[in-house]
Amino acid sequence: MTTIIKAEEEKELKIALSLSKWEVQPQEGDVAYLYQLEDLHGCTLLKIKIGDFSLIKDGQPYYDASVEFAAESKKVIKQLAEQHKG
Repeated sequence: MTTIIKAEEEKELKIALSLSKWEVQPQEGDVAYLYQLEDLHGCTLLKIKIGDFSLIKDGQPYYDASVEFAAESKKVIKQLAEQHKG
């Protein structure tokens, strides 16, 4: 399940992740995707940060899947941004 916990237009989006099957539920936002936009000399830099999956039992597979998801999602976000500009 995902919950948007912070949204600042053209700056930041933080989406908390949770699963009911996790034995220990971390604090909201500890396990999250954080997308940040930064102006870099007239270009936009997208930073994606992945939350701390070590807080949950057997968190490594979730972290690995999140890294893969981030790698694919940044490509899609770039394509959408470029289409929007054009």
